[in-house]
Amino acid sequence: MASIDSNTAAPALGGTLKNFAYDLQKQGKTAHLTDCDNQIWIPWSRFELTRMPMTNTSTPNPKELKALLKKPGIHILTYLIEPTESYPANCFLYLCRNQEYDLYCLSKNGRKAIKRGFRNVSIRRIPWEEFEEKGYPAYAETDIRHGYPEPAMEKFLEFVDQRKHSPFYEVWGTCDSEKLLSWLVLFKVDNWALFEASPSCDVALQNYANNALRYEVLRTLLVEEKRSEVLTGLSSINPNSDPKSLYIYNTRMGFEAVPMRRIFMPAAWLEIITKPKLAAHFWSLMTKILPQISALNKLAGMSRLISGLEDDPLGWVNELKDEN
Repeated sequence: MASIDSNTAAPALGGTLKNFAYDLQKQGKTAHLTDCDNQIWIPWSRFELTRMPMTNTSTPNPKELKALLKKPGIHILTYLIEPTESYPANCFLYLCRNQEYDLYCLSKNGRKAIKRGFRNVSIRRIPWEEFEEKGYPAYAETDIRHGYPEPAMEKFLEFVDQRKHSPFYEVWGTCDSEKLLSWLVLFKVDNWALFEASPSCDVALQNYANNALRYEVLRTLLVEEKRSEVLTGLSSINPNSDPKSLYIYNTRMGFEAVPMRRIFMPAAWLEIITKPKLAAHFWSLMTKILPQISALNKLAGMSRLISGLEDDPLGWVNELKDEN
């Protein structure tokens, strides 16, 4: 269905979890492969390591966790476990594993948005050189739209440089004439893939380019490449974000919203300023005063979960059901 032109890049080769760890370490990043080689701890945001694949919900080795927190520059570990009565779900993991993914497995509204997107843009894998040249506007407009300061061009170029020589990453984009309106960077490991970033120019939201882009990438990964699952991350912990809109968008695109228990394990000094409920109230208040600081939003959201400030972090789902 997508309009593909001759400037489409070749797909990334991907590779094993072990090779992915080596690739990240070669770039100077902290990446730890467990002894059984079935999970990896990788940088996710500043000062943080997260466990991959996200669908691995086994109990981590406590000694291994302590060792990871001693690594230079690492102050937070985060991973997922299956929710229980004692530790109920506090987030959603969005993933799609439909091997017959197609327009007709989606809702009427989902199909309508995707078709509109295909009428407005062409979609293809983007060569890294072209991405480096044209990808900044979508990167910048996304940050500005979310209330953050305009990022420096150098920050975008660093993002590109850390991925463009890796066999695990590829980038897709929606194009209108000479412009790159939106893009999606993903990485492939073993038989799964994860959407890492998907910024867009404001006009891409208006013409439903992102809907068409996600559909085409999902269909390619699941149906053509026959990957077992594609993940697009977790529900946001930002106390000032609207979790409903992301839930509606992802489920409309065919992603399952799988309830999970997200565990944050902070370093001792960080636990002192995040675990008390009073601290969670304080950090939440600070995000109201300084909403443009993304690290503060992350700290407040993490503190709210660690402290147990919110009795029912996913209670908003019931509101959606009531509305429908």
